[in-house]
Amino acid sequence: MLLADGDRLAAAVAGRPGRPVAVGENLLHAPPVQAALQRRSAIGPLDHLSLRTVQPPPTWGHFTRPLRSGGVLFDLGPHALAVALALADDDPVAVSASLRSSRPDGVDDEAQVAVEFAGGLTATLEVSWTADQPQWGAQAASSSGVVRIELVPEVIVERDGEVVDVIDRRTTVDPRLERLGYVDQLIDTMRAAGPSDDESPGIPGQTVAEAVEVLELITAAYASAGDGGRSIAIPFTGDRTLTPLAHWRGTNATAG
Repeated sequence: MLLADGDRLAAAVAGRPGRPVAVGENLLHAPPVQAALQRRSAIGPLDHLSLRTVQPPPTWGHFTRPLRSGGVLFDLGPHALAVALALADDDPVAVSASLRSSRPDGVDDEAQVAVEFAGGLTATLEVSWTADQPQWGAQAASSSGVVRIELVPEVIVERDGEVVDVIDRRTTVDPRLERLGYVDQLIDTMRAAGPSDDESPGIPGQTVAEAVEVLELITAAYASAGDGGRSIAIPFTGDRTLTPLAHWRGTNATAG
């Protein structure tokens, strides 16, 4: 999806209030992420936020063919950025990034991103397809405390070094589907669309506007990497009809 496509979707949704649109950010529905967000709200404004989402390269489906819109930051980065925005609880005002590629198609498989927020916090994100073992985690700290979350390889949530009990909302055949939010994302979206027999409280998840904000940050990050890592202001004022990859590698990179 291009940023211009996201703009059109956001405008269409705004013009039809009350019509739910499913946005597929599973991690915001995940019980460990929700547990971390509850503890994070108690520690006040952050002075540190870092996230690491790294794993081996994907070896299935379209990943085995040349990618044309973007690489790891475009594919894996939205998950990390969605969690970062939720933990920061502030408006992003600028982003900078460096990207590297070891893939034959030249798309990024390593990304270092810094997101600046209105309150002065700068969050750092590492997103990679070059790690030997997967590791997904985040740490948020303020003068009042520290919240740490680990999603992969195992689920751990800590507040000031003390482990927090994470209670699954659902019982599933594969607990990982629940703990990474896939089950609750589907159920919460269905509940939003109409009446449900399930009386348990739902998780709002990500709105269309929030999803477009993530895509805007990603597009601006690619533009930053294409301009030597220069800080790019948000809202992004560059060409919203180009793929993220085109902002990094040049306008001959097309959507696909």
